[in-house]
Amino acid sequence: MSISNDGSFVASSYSSELLGTNIPVRVWSVATGDLLLLAAHPHQTDFKFTPDNRKLITAGIDISCRVWELPSEAWAPLTGVNSS
Repeated sequence: MSISNDGSFVASSYSSELLGTNIPVRVWSVATGDLLLLAAHPHQTDFKFTPDNRKLITAGIDISCRVWELPSEAWAPLTGVNSS
């Protein structure tokens, strides 16, 4: 689970070893309770909100990262990151 810095969004997910898959990250609005985003990232291992609370970053076991715009479901790969 992750809570945005300003407390306006909550994100949660879990892995299912029995199913051999990840459940998409779900992002809710704290104010309305509305589901805002289903962020499906294959083999996702972690997720965090950016400091400005406008994006969610998901990380995969293959060291890939995706940046999700809130509240839309648009995403882009994270680029320009050196893992060494």
